[in-house]
Formats: sequence, structure tokens, C-alpha cells
Amino acid sequence: MSLGAKYKAVKIDPKTALQECKTLMLDMDGTVLDLAYDNYMWMHHVPERFAAQNGLEPDVAREQLYAKFNSMRGQIEWYCLDHWSDYLGLDVAQLHRDENHRIGYLPGAEDFLKAVRQLDIRVLMVTNSHSETLSIKDEITGITEHFDGIYTSHAFGHPKESQPFGRHWPKKKISTRQQRCSSTTPHAC
Repeated sequence: MSLGAKYKAVKIDPKTALQECKTLMLDMDGTVLDLAYDNYMWMHHVPERFAAQNGLEPDVAREQLYAKFNSMRGQIEWYCLDHWSDYLGLDVAQLHRDENHRIGYLPGAEDFLKAVRQLDIRVLMVTNSHSETLSIKDEITGITEHFDGIYTSHAFGHPKESQPFGRHWPKKKISTRQQRCSSTTPHAC
């Protein structure tokens, strides 16, 4: 039996999909917020500060760090500012704050979030973002106000792409906007 025969195709009309939606789960980075900030931080700013601190040429520091970054992808530590601060000997959260003027919504994303808030849909953020990164981005954008619940992978101890994350996903329902969760603890929602 082929995999295709096991699953029934679902027809979704993008023009009416939200009318049938009860819960909308969105990622933050690259879905709502522009990844240009994160790319700048990890591809340029952090390696440049690491190079300066360690007396390295920027290209040498980038080569070393890119190899380390790639080896960590898919692990919870990849998203952890505390891990990178310890590993690099830098205050990575402060480096993020120093460049917070680069944080912004993707074109049309904030308007989309505002429009969705007018519908009877539970809107959840599910992100791998470290709580400090989320806080920095929220200070600039006010992003968390658009969501009924915020779920961070750090609260579950696993990246959201991993099977353990899915096994720990809370089953509790949020029925009204008044029960909005602004916590990064998974069972507070």
C-alpha cells in the first residue's frame, strides 16, 4: 500500500480557510517576524563580536562558528541564548538588544494578525525562540498581544520539530480571549 492511499486529500480554499479554523498556530520567526534580524545576528554580529573578543579575523571566527552552529541545528541548545553566552563568552542577549532596531514584522504580517484577532479563532504562537529572545522581540513589536497563547520549545525542553515536543503538547483548551496566556510555561495555557 502506498502512503498516498493511506491519507485522504483535504481540499482547502485559502479564501475561506480561516472561516473554518478554530485554532491557528503560527511560528514567530520567518512567519510573522522578518528573519533578517536573526540572520544578521548569527551570520554577522555575533561572529564579529566573537572575533573582536578573541583577536580573530572575522572570516576565521565565522568559519569556526558556522561549523559549531551547523552541528547544533535541531537541538534545543541551538535556540538557547544562555548556551551561546556560555559557549562564546559573550552576553548574547545583550548583543541582541544592541541590534533590536533591526526587528520587524514581515510585510502584511501585523495586519494579518490584527484581522485574525477579529475572528473567533484561538491564535497560538509555537516557537523555538528562547524566552529572552521572545521578550526582546516583544518589546519592539508587541507581538505577544496578538496571541491567545505562547508556547516556547524551551518550556517543553525540546525543539518544536521533535517528537518529544509533540508528546508534551498540552491538551487543555482555551475557550475565550480572556484566558489569554502570556506565559512561556506550557501548562499555564
